[in-house]
Amino acid sequence: MTLLIQAANIEYAYGGNDVLSGATFEIRQGDRLALIGANGSGKSTLFRLMAEQLRPQRGTLTLARGTRVGFLSQEPDFDPGQTVREAIALAAGDPTALEARAHELERQMGEAAGDDELTAIMDAYALVLERLDGGAGTAQGDRVLAGLGFPEARADQPLDQLSGGEKKLIGLARLLIEEPDVLLLDEPDNH
Repeated sequence: MTLLIQAANIEYAYGGNDVLSGATFEIRQGDRLALIGANGSGKSTLFRLMAEQLRPQRGTLTLARGTRVGFLSQEPDFDPGQTVREAIALAAGDPTALEARAHELERQMGEAAGDDELTAIMDAYALVLERLDGGAGTAQGDRVLAGLGFPEARADQPLDQLSGGEKKLIGLARLLIEEPDVLLLDEPDNH
């Protein structure tokens, strides 16, 4: 089986408190793993490291070239005011939604307050352009939402009006549409 992620002696600490120390593992294509531990033991931190949202403070974490990691955090992050349909359309590659998002990100680039903010906006912009190149359309998004039991009648509801569990469901739908090579689910049923 193809090696997708390899970690060697990774360490991470918050404010002097070691959360991960000497973590070494491999994840191969087809693996199905569960990460179990007490609150504060580093599970979410490890996921954020694998999703490349954080960098190890020591050790190495390597993803195979081209490996796409999908990460469903405990509290999925959506743009304020975005509707369910808009969030799914962006993930599904709907050209109209993606072009509108690209224009919005271009505007934000011109208003970025600093390098970190500009980098985050440019990363989001690169993802939008990638989705535009290989979009699957809204029909796939509708099928995934229906398969997860989300009512079509609520597709135009703003995401900020959804419960935590419903937001988690929409986040999962987006990841299923994007078809990552590695899918990380951080407490998928905590709501």
